[in-house]
Amino acid sequence: PVAPDIEAEGADLIEQGRNAANAGRDDDARELFARAMDLFQAAGLNAGMGEVKLQTGILDQIVGQGERARDVFAEAQGFFVAAADPVGQARVALALGNLEKAQFNNDEAFAAFSNAQALFHDQGDWSAEAEALLGRGHAERRLHLVLASRRSVARAMAIYEILDDSAGLRAANQSVDELQTYQDQNDRQEEELIVERTNAQQAGDPSAEADVLVRIGELDHRGGHIESARDAFTQAAALWAGERSSAGQGRALAMLGDLERAVENFEAAAVAYGAALAFYQDAGDDVGAATVLVGQGALASMDHQVGGNHYQEAQASFEAAGHSSGQGQVLLGLGQLDHNAGQDDEARLKFQGARAMFADAADTRGQGEAELALGDLDREAGNLAAAVAAYERSLDLFHTSLYRPGEAWAHVGLAAALREANPREA
Repeated sequence: PVAPDIEAEGADLIEQGRNAANAGRDDDARELFARAMDLFQAAGLNAGMGEVKLQTGILDQIVGQGERARDVFAEAQGFFVAAADPVGQARVALALGNLEKAQFNNDEAFAAFSNAQALFHDQGDWSAEAEALLGRGHAERRLHLVLASRRSVARAMAIYEILDDSAGLRAANQSVDELQTYQDQNDRQEEELIVERTNAQQAGDPSAEADVLVRIGELDHRGGHIESARDAFTQAAALWAGERSSAGQGRALAMLGDLERAVENFEAAAVAYGAALAFYQDAGDDVGAATVLVGQGALASMDHQVGGNHYQEAQASFEAAGHSSGQGQVLLGLGQLDHNAGQDDEARLKFQGARAMFADAADTRGQGEAELALGDLDREAGNLAAAVAAYERSLDLFHTSLYRPGEAWAHVGLAAALREANPREA
C-alpha cells in the first residue's frame, strides 16, 4: 500500500503546476509536473503518473505543441489503463478530442469524443458525458453528419437541463444555433464559385480559374475544411505559376501560409510564407509583402527581436497604403510579443489598439482576434469575468464573419474561463 501522504503530496504538486500553467509560467509548471512524476514513479502509482502526463499534454496543447501533446496523451492513457482507472481514461479521451478538434482532425476528434462519452456514461458522470457529447456533435457537424450532430447536442442539452447547468446549456444552445445555420453563407457562396470556376475552365482562362480557387480556399478555411482549402490554394499557385504571375503565386502561397499557421503546421507555414514573400517582392506588391511579414512575425512570436523586425517592416507598408486592417494585425502581433515577454500592460494597450483599427476597417474577423487575445490575457491574469465577456464578444464576431476556426478557439477559451470560474471535481 502507498502512504496517503505521497498521493497527497503528488496531487498538490500537480495542482501547483496547473496554477503555474494558468498563469503563463510554463517552465515552472513543467518542473512541478516532473517532481510529481518522480514521486509517483518511485511509489509505483500508475494513476498518479497518468494524471501528470494528462496535465503535461494539456499544457503542450496550450503552447501550440499539438504533436507532442498527442504523444503525451497516449502515455497518460497507458498509465490509466494499467491503473484500471476508467475515469482517467475518459478524461484523456476528452482532452485528445479537444486537441483533434482544434487541429480540425474531424474523424479523430469524433472517435476520441465518442470514446470519452461511452466511458463517462459507464461511470455515471453526466456532466462530463454531456461535454463529450457536445464535442462529438461538433465533429459530426464538420463531417456533414448533421442528423447525428443534432442527436448528440440534444442529448447533451437534456443532461444539462436535468443538472440545471446554465453554462452547459449556453454551450449547447450555441451548438444548436450553429446547426440551424449549417447550410450557411460559406456553403452558398462556394456553390456559386464552383459554377464560376467551371465557366473559367470552359473559357480556357487559367488566371480567372486561379482567382476563383483562392476564393474557394478562403471559404473552406473559414468553414474549417482544411484539406479542401489546402488543395485549392495549391492548385491556384500552380495555375499562376503556369501563367508566370508572381503576384498571383504570392497571393495563393500567402493564404496557404495563413492556413498552415492556423492549424499549427508551422514548418509548412514558414515555407509557404518564404516563397510568397519572394513572389510579392518580385511583383513590387508592398502591401502583399507586408501581409506575409505579419505571418512571419507570428511564427517568431517567442523571439521579440525577430518578430518585432517583421512587424515594423510591415507597419511601414501598411501606413503608407492607409491599410487599417493591416495595421491592426501588426498591433495584434506586437501585443503577442509583449505578452510572451511578460509585458502584459503593453500587450493590453496594443490589443485594444488593434481592436480599434479593425473596427475602423469594418474587419469583424480581426475584431474577433483582438477580443480573443484580450480574453486570453484576462484569463491568465485571473480576471475571469472580463475573460468570459471578451470570449463571448469574440464568438459573436467570428460567427458574424463566418470564421469557424476562430469560433473553435473562442469556444476553447470560454470553456476554460467558465471552468476556472466555477471549478468542479474532475
